[in-house]
Amino acid sequence: MPVWVLCVSMEQNNATTDATLTESLSAVYNTDDPRSEAMKISMAEHFEDFEHEYRQDPHTDAEVVHEDDQVIVVADHTGHELNEWVSDFNMTEEDCDAFYAWNHEVARELTDHGWAVVDPVVFDKLGKATRHVEFGGDE
Repeated sequence: MPVWVLCVSMEQNNATTDATLTESLSAVYNTDDPRSEAMKISMAEHFEDFEHEYRQDPHTDAEVVHEDDQVIVVADHTGHELNEWVSDFNMTEEDCDAFYAWNHEVARELTDHGWAVVDPVVFDKLGKATRHVEFGGDE
C-alpha cells in the first residue's frame, strides 16, 4: 500500500470510541469514495442477493461485522471479495489502491474489528447507494 495512504489513514482515524453514528458517517463521507455510482449499486445488489451467505452460512469466508442504516461492513477472510470487485470493474492499479484504502479507512472508522489480516468490504444498503454524496473539504 502506498505511503500516502498510511498518512491519510492516520489523519482520518481520529474518531472517538463514543462517537455517534452521525459523527462516524461524517468522517466516512469526508474520505473520498472511489466507487462509481454503478459500482455502489452493483455491490448493494450483490449483498442483497447473497445476504444469507454473509449472515448465516458457516462455510463462507466472509461475515458481517457492522451494519447501520447506510452501510454494511463485511470481513473478507480470504481477500476474494475485494479481488472480485477489482476484476469486475476492470480497475487500474491506482483505482485498486484507492478502493482497498477506502474500504479499510471506512471499516476502521465504523468498527473496532482487527483489519491487519482481513480485508473489509463496505456495501451500501440497497436504496442508499444512490444517496451518497461526496463532500468537499470545507463542509
